[in-house]
Amino acid sequence: DKRFTVWKDGGRAGWRTTPASSGHEGHIHSCCASPCGRFLLTTSSDRTPQVTDLENKKPLQRLVGHEDWVTTGTFCVGIADSRVPPPLLVATGSNDKTARVWDVQSGRCLARVDTEAWVTGVALVATDGTSLRLLTLHAANLDAWDLSSL
Repeated sequence: DKRFTVWKDGGRAGWRTTPASSGHEGHIHSCCASPCGRFLLTTSSDRTPQVTDLENKKPLQRLVGHEDWVTTGTFCVGIADSRVPPPLLVATGSNDKTARVWDVQSGRCLARVDTEAWVTGVALVATDGTSLRLLTLHAANLDAWDLSSL
């Protein structure tokens, strides 16, 4: 029904659910929570990944650019210096045989890599504040892309 549900532990009252509109026009293929737990990334057959703010259950950014179903996505993990708030970055993979890295605040695609097959998995890792690695899984290949120049 193109919605997602937030489950919350209600203590002794048990689990409570809060359905929210996803903002997608197609089926949701995957979802991923941000490391801080505040944001939700959803991917969809409508070709647009979307980030939702779970505190107010409102879409924060719709990421436009993929040309086929977006099947996987993740938030960047591993920013080393917690004193400096990092830009909120996500990576997405699509049946258009691309993986992309997005700046959630601006909605801008920061990087695009082309693969030989549908992208079925992505990981985005920042290790020391200067290096950024995108991992893509497609067909039988796992590729690592150095995006430190972003």
